[in-house]
Amino acid sequence: MSRRRLGSLGVLLVAGLLGVGLLWTPLTRLTASLADVRAWVTGLGPLGPLGLIVLQIAQILVAPIPGYPVAVAAGVLFGGFWGGLYSTLGMLLGAGLAAGLSRRFGRPLLERVVARPDLRRWEPLVLNGSPWFWFLAVFLPTGEIPYFLAGLSRVPIAALLLAILAARGPTMFLIAAFAARASEVPFMTVVIVSLPLLTVAAILFWQREALAVWATTRLTRAAGPALQKID
Repeated sequence: MSRRRLGSLGVLLVAGLLGVGLLWTPLTRLTASLADVRAWVTGLGPLGPLGLIVLQIAQILVAPIPGYPVAVAAGVLFGGFWGGLYSTLGMLLGAGLAAGLSRRFGRPLLERVVARPDLRRWEPLVLNGSPWFWFLAVFLPTGEIPYFLAGLSRVPIAALLLAILAARGPTMFLIAAFAARASEVPFMTVVIVSLPLLTVAAILFWQREALAVWATTRLTRAAGPALQKID
């Protein structure tokens, strides 16, 4: 690793430590009030889970970014099983809507919701109709963009949703379970466990472009002769 990258990594680590220090008091208060928040949301009855499901759908349709923060909130508010279930249901509904809208309105919609470099990178792949291919597409670190792009493929929406469920459903449940458990242990323990994970997340975000290139390269190889260009 070059000195420049080592220096950047050091800056990220220092920034993370400073962030924990600066946010210690508000985070402690937030942890202390999680029981009250959970009670408030539970008091909403069916509207509580519904609101979380809608939030998961919205983060896919409005801003295609990873929905794992929503899974964390779901785990804290509803527990590991129900939080994972609500997050997964919202993810599947959002993915189905994204693919359905793309299939209905075509490339003009994609050009509005997907960045041009991402669309250009994925262009040779989107007409692959194999459910196994789209399972790999969502299993790799590709974010929510494949949900929209799959709408231009021949893959049936039901098969696409099964692929998404198999590839990302278990992760949603694991995150919700971890978040639910984190609210029951001392705050310092949460920080000690979370800091390495946050560091890895920061590195992945820093290298997101390289990861995107790596993922699409693997998908191109997996697609093989089935690759076609968008008309």
